[in-house]
Amino acid sequence: MWAPLYKLIKGSEKIVSSSVKHGVPFHWLMGRNIPLYIYATAGMRVLSKSDQNAIYNAIFSHYLQSDLNFYMKRNMLQTIDGEKEAIYGWITVNVLVPLSLPCHSRTTAS
Repeated sequence: MWAPLYKLIKGSEKIVSSSVKHGVPFHWLMGRNIPLYIYATAGMRVLSKSDQNAIYNAIFSHYLQSDLNFYMKRNMLQTIDGEKEAIYGWITVNVLVPLSLPCHSRTTAS
């Protein structure tokens, strides 16, 4: 479970480093100063709290031993409810996607 997550986060570091603007050196910007939150959704909600904690503890343990430059505490790994999941989905579609693909227009809540 750690290897694909590590690869994804490491790729994010490359994106952040390539998008640093205004002359801020990447090593200063990173240096475990940028927080990393990992929120799990529906698939994790079906597991028991005990199983969820075992997974989060394993991820956090691997993080502590890794060379990742993001900052994370154990409580930054958590399972979110369906309402928060929907809010983050709405933000992704209506805020982040138009920023990266200007040909898309924003939608509004009805």
